[in-house]
This record gives sequence, structure tokens and C-alpha cells, in this order.
Amino acid sequence: ASLSFESTHANAAARNWAFRGADAAHGDLSLLQSTTKGGDAIGGNVIMNFSAGGNVGIGTNNPTQLVTIAEDSASDIGLFITNTTASSGAGARVGIFATGSGGGDPYIQFGTDATNWYTGVDNSDSDRFYIADSAAGTDFNITTGGNVGIGVNAPLTKLHVKHAGQADIRLDANSGSGDSWDLQSKTDGTFVIYNADAGTDVATFNADTNLSIGTG
Repeated sequence: ASLSFESTHANAAARNWAFRGADAAHGDLSLLQSTTKGGDAIGGNVIMNFSAGGNVGIGTNNPTQLVTIAEDSASDIGLFITNTTASSGAGARVGIFATGSGGGDPYIQFGTDATNWYTGVDNSDSDRFYIADSAAGTDFNITTGGNVGIGVNAPLTKLHVKHAGQADIRLDANSGSGDSWDLQSKTDGTFVIYNADAGTDVATFNADTNLSIGTG
């Protein structure tokens, strides 16, 4: 079944529209637009689709989530939220929530064919905020107490860096002729101040707090 709306406007950009109900096997409802002036909207582009399962598709007739947006375009596509009132307190926001401590994680996924990145809140791990290349990963974390962890889920200090092998932090001057310096926590238990440009260990602290100058 379908319901069509035909435009009699002389403008070449005028299009016809139609609502079409799919067959009983699907039970979807689609909003379609003709591809040409005066064209048949029933065989045109799917602008919006309401699936029998309650999902809404924009630009697709097969929405896999509650809202699915798709566009075959050679340029960027986007979703914008604008508050047109220019006054104090008139903001704009997007909220993503999971209900209760026993719920799932609220997060955003960014993906290409090669990899995926995630940012969100780990509801099952002290509500830490994370950025990672796997869901609830350990790449970058901020606890509710304000500690920052790189490679560690539960940072114990304001900045906590952890790596399966040697963990390094590099310090670089933004301009000038200053050298690059590394702070290294080595797998043998030593802590090293390393001049990366010269390729030398400047100072080494061992587990007994002994200090060696200019040796590895």
C-alpha cells in the first residue's frame, strides 16, 4: 500500500513524495522521494524508513539500530545540533546514558575499515572515562577522582603510565635547539633519564636507590 504526494511546482528541483508500506513479511513503512521532477516517488530514493521492529533509518531501508543514518556521498555527511538562541544558559548537548550500576557502558564508536576507536564510561569499572582501540580498553583513562592513566585502568597517581615492556615518557621543547629527553621505567627495575638525541643514559637509579651518572 502507498500514499503519494505530487508536486505541480514548475521548479526543476521539485520532487514527488510517497509513503509506502512494505509487504506483510516485513511490515516496514518508508518515506520516498522521486529522483526527478514529476518522477515516480514509489521507485525513488528512500529518505526515511520505519522498520517493523521499531528502528528508524535515514537514507537506508535497513536500519540495524534504533536510529541508523546512511548516505552514499563523495563529500562529508554530518549531524548538527544548533541552539539558535544567543543567551546565557542556552546551550546544546548530546546525552548518552546507561541506566544503573548494573547496566552497560555508554560510549561512542569511531570506525574505518581498518580499525575502531571507542570513548565512553566503563560502568563496570568504577565509572572511569576511557579512550581506546577496543571497547573498555586501557589506552587512556581518567578516574572519577581525577587520576589519568595511560595503559592502566586504575591509575594510582595524577599521571600513571604502564606498559607491558619498558615505559617511556618523552619531553620535547616546542622550539629552539633543546634535546629530547626520555624518562624510562625499564624492565630490570631501573629508572633512567635518557638523552634521546645523544642516545645516552644520563642518570640511572636502581632498585636500591643508588644513582649512576652517565652509565646504562
